[in-house]
Amino acid sequence: MEQRILKVILIQLKIMAIGCFAVMALVLTTAFRPEKELNDFWKQLGITKEEGDDKITEGFLRGYLLSYGTSSIKNIVECDKVAMTKSLLSYCKHHVNSEEFRREYMEYRKKVKPVAPSIITKDQVRKELLISFEEAITNQQSTVNMAITMKNEEMKKSAEKSLAQSRKTLEEVNSGNCKLITEQLIYADMRYKSELEKFQVHICDWENNYPADSRQLIKKRLTRFLDVTKDIDFNATVKEVNGKKIFTNPSYERKSAEWKMGYRAGKDVVQTARTFATQWIKELQ
Repeated sequence: MEQRILKVILIQLKIMAIGCFAVMALVLTTAFRPEKELNDFWKQLGITKEEGDDKITEGFLRGYLLSYGTSSIKNIVECDKVAMTKSLLSYCKHHVNSEEFRREYMEYRKKVKPVAPSIITKDQVRKELLISFEEAITNQQSTVNMAITMKNEEMKKSAEKSLAQSRKTLEEVNSGNCKLITEQLIYADMRYKSELEKFQVHICDWENNYPADSRQLIKKRLTRFLDVTKDIDFNATVKEVNGKKIFTNPSYERKSAEWKMGYRAGKDVVQTARTFATQWIKELQ
């Protein structure tokens, strides 16, 4: 189990990324160590410091842990897991409190902001109809030409009838006053109202999921972590079925992937992280 602890934290454990500490558990150091020591650490992980910082940022912003690029984690899993967890969380805290993270967060927040629907005007409807009927006339004329080539009189008559109707409608649309424009405006208004209702829901979700203050985003992630890990049964037993370990208690198999990852991380790691997260939340009040 201990051989897998940090691998779980750094690679598998997505809990903090969707509201827990795994996002913070991407670097094995503190913000105050010498530059050379930091660089050596990143080499051990098999990634650069920039890549490590990016993993933390991406995890907090997008809600998942980017785990690629840490193939060398096995080189450091022998370290004390409690001390390691504290160092991991300390660095993560330092990173997300930086101005760089706040800047990236604001850019991302703006990028994912829902776009409000636009009201469709009469002129827009007219232009769209003009384009539609001009294309229809072109296609129908091609059908007429094909019918003439094939000497198919029935096909020619049908295509010419459709062509004449399209040309007539095009003239009406060009005039700007026709029943079709009025009907399309009604439909456009209905679509606008429907899209506006959806937008209002989405914008509320956006404001809740991506608050203007990055500190509130961090708080949401920490709070989510505490909620996910509050009832992990670290004494739960597992059994092997078809080469795969599953919980003896069927109800545990229905638990979320984050809950199971917390279980694999172990009580010492999770409790250490919970204590750290609780204190951090107090500082964010």
